[in-house]
Amino acid sequence: MQLYFFISGAIIGAEKKVNRRGSPGFCGVENMALQENNTTDTQHELPRARVFEALTLVFKNFFNFTGRARRSEYWSIVFFIPVVAGLAFIPYIGQVFPLLFFILTLSVTIRRLHDIGKSGWWVLMFTLVPLLSLLVFFISIGISASIIPTEGMGASEEQNEFMGDLFFVISLFTISVIAMVVTIGVIWFSNKGDTGQNIYGPDPRQPIIYH
Repeated sequence: MQLYFFISGAIIGAEKKVNRRGSPGFCGVENMALQENNTTDTQHELPRARVFEALTLVFKNFFNFTGRARRSEYWSIVFFIPVVAGLAFIPYIGQVFPLLFFILTLSVTIRRLHDIGKSGWWVLMFTLVPLLSLLVFFISIGISASIIPTEGMGASEEQNEFMGDLFFVISLFTISVIAMVVTIGVIWFSNKGDTGQNIYGPDPRQPIIYH
């Protein structure tokens, strides 16, 4: 529950700043007019950021839930996950670092969604939906264990068959939901962002020319 309120608070803060410039809606936005005092160079796109350059950008925007992020920023964090898993076993550091990494991942995910013209609220689909499906899965295991007869009591063939079918259906449902969310995430976060400025901010792939 605390995780839900933290994510919601971060998204609400970002969306309020966006709403001052225009309403983005839930599924996407229309490109907005370029700022009055600067434009973007649509002819020359900045080169793809290297891994360490992308990680530097991510850490510079640690608590930034507004604006946009390039694909290289998002995927640099994804490939950084094995390092985080190793640090989780280090005393003291392992107690704090996962939380900091979660905040970092949340901020870059919201900004990556903004880059493809989607509201930050979609991040709930990539966090709460898999968690809820896993919760249903483990609850079903607990219910199944409580129904199984104690030792010395024989279970009927019909009961064993029912429990087996139920466990199969719930397992298939959980795997399908997680696979769907992962597939959508890979497709969305691999897409190139909106060309030019959109309602969430300037295009991070294009240099800003001041005049």
